[in-house]
Amino acid sequence: MVSHVRCESRRPGHPWRGAITIRTKRTPRSTQVFATITAVYIIIGPLRNALRKGHAGLDGVARGGQYPRVNAKALPSRVVTPMLAAILLFAAGCVAARQSPARPTPGLVQHVVLCWLREPRNAADREALIDASQALTDIPGLLSLRTGTALPSERPIVDSSFDLALIMTFTDEAAMRTYLNHPLHVTLVETQVRPRVARLLVYDILETPADAERERP
Repeated sequence: MVSHVRCESRRPGHPWRGAITIRTKRTPRSTQVFATITAVYIIIGPLRNALRKGHAGLDGVARGGQYPRVNAKALPSRVVTPMLAAILLFAAGCVAARQSPARPTPGLVQHVVLCWLREPRNAADREALIDASQALTDIPGLLSLRTGTALPSERPIVDSSFDLALIMTFTDEAAMRTYLNHPLHVTLVETQVRPRVARLLVYDILETPADAERERP
């Protein structure tokens, strides 16, 4: 996102212009709106007061275009300070937004793991992984665990080269995140998966609300 804030004095003989260009990454819309409104308020307030006191002489225009004598250094100093304050406020809001953790997306999550064995088609290694994976069912939030093998296909768009598939269903994204760091999962990967599996491919699938509604009795 790019935000631009501009200030300008049109007093003859002492023109002054200022501009802020702020670039940020993916901040919530509420943070963007709040920071922009605050920046404009902070900048316009002192500028309006300066104009009323004669720094840009709006009253002078009504009196025949005669502007009062002013200190040329006064206007920039009165505006630059609040401009810097606006930049700091905007930056603080962006940093706070980036540091806040992303909220987990609600809905069932299908976690599909495809395994290619170091010894392809080794039935003993495949059965050992299937048996060891049953320990994962004790992890909170894991609703079901299914296993399977590739269905041979001659279609070019189908990859049937993997040896084993694990299909897990979680209550939501937060439960899947818990599973990833759970000691049972970490132990399984270190003691069973790494010694036997040469390659892994994972798909995380979020069920849409329409799917959940259709499954309700």
